[in-house]
Amino acid sequence: MRGSFSGRDRLTELDCVHLRLDSIGHPMHWMLGLSLEPGEPITIEQLRARVAMRVREHEMYRLCLPERLRRRPAFVHADAAEPHTRVRRAVVADRIALLRAVEELMATPMSRTAPLWDVTLVDEEDRGSQTVLLRVHHCLSDGVAAPGFAALVVDADGVGDHARFVTAPRFPFKRALTWRTCVEMPRQYCAARPVRRGGRAAPFPPADCVRAVAEFSIPIRRLRQGAASAAGSSTEYLLAAAAEAYRQMTARATTDGLRIMVPVTLDSELRHTGNATASAFLDVDTSGARMTDRVAAVRERMAAIDPVDQARALASASVDLQYLPWRGQSWLMARMVRDTCQLSVSITPGFTLRYTVFGRAVRTTLPLSPLMADELMVTALILRDQLTVGVVADPRVLPCAVTDFAECLRELLLDADEVSRAG
Repeated sequence: MRGSFSGRDRLTELDCVHLRLDSIGHPMHWMLGLSLEPGEPITIEQLRARVAMRVREHEMYRLCLPERLRRRPAFVHADAAEPHTRVRRAVVADRIALLRAVEELMATPMSRTAPLWDVTLVDEEDRGSQTVLLRVHHCLSDGVAAPGFAALVVDADGVGDHARFVTAPRFPFKRALTWRTCVEMPRQYCAARPVRRGGRAAPFPPADCVRAVAEFSIPIRRLRQGAASAAGSSTEYLLAAAAEAYRQMTARATTDGLRIMVPVTLDSELRHTGNATASAFLDVDTSGARMTDRVAAVRERMAAIDPVDQARALASASVDLQYLPWRGQSWLMARMVRDTCQLSVSITPGFTLRYTVFGRAVRTTLPLSPLMADELMVTALILRDQLTVGVVADPRVLPCAVTDFAECLRELLLDADEVSRAG
């Protein structure tokens, strides 16, 4: 491996947020699953040959991040990305077993001495279907750039303008020194007091990692119908439905409301590599009897805080961590993020292209984000006319089953007729 001194590959402050939280007990990578339509089976040799060819096209695919004793890590370039180690095959019995394999991958830290991504081709024996699982370390890129990494495996005619996600300069986060930068961190610390009052079931970060996942898909048309019936946008409706599902399935929504983390992108043009996402927080009143009331509560909070401005202020307030020793940065970041929210809802820009892998169309996706702390994480992704929702959590601290929460959220999103009657 050789060192990199290019500004294009230098870690930014937003990259370091995820890197500081990365540990054996708290891995920080996201996953995108591509479930393929039935057809001629893809062999592992075919997939490895394609990845070996594509990985040579852009240097970002070869970036590694080895640890440096007591020093901030730095990107280096691997001379090559060995396809036999970066692309693997797994065989599972059915869809349930596939989700168990996904849980294992989400709980397994990625090696940082090799390129910061890997691909797993999963065969389901009962249906004869195949799914391609792509993992990417969050310090390398946020989920907005998923098309740039999906280009490693999808057919060339479906790649589109993917190059901007792997060749553009890393997002240049600029610290905003405003009054809000000074007051936002103490304000959010006070606002999270009800979460801290609940106490901790386990230390953070934990010594080892366990993840539970669930997923479902619904027609995007049904989401828009429900949002229109509740007099809100699709984003507001999804946030309100997730908050209501959390309230119904757990006992953690207090009289102070529910605290939700919402990752927002600071790049309005969506033309970056690296990370351009930062976290905003909503304190939502969950006492509304109707979905219309809950959507209105979300809309009022969104208007009151300006999520993008709040996220920029919070990210700016943590920039001075860079002047501490690396271990001190990691310790303080863990202290800052733990007990800050109960639920996180990430809404990723959708894919409009028709992706195929060796001629087989991508039928559904599986989007999963890493946990910032030990909250319940919901990730939503649109693929043409379908909304896919992935849910991930640490089952040791979640007071309900992830599958029960996902089913409750699905029913709330689909029940547009009930929303219309209640409104």
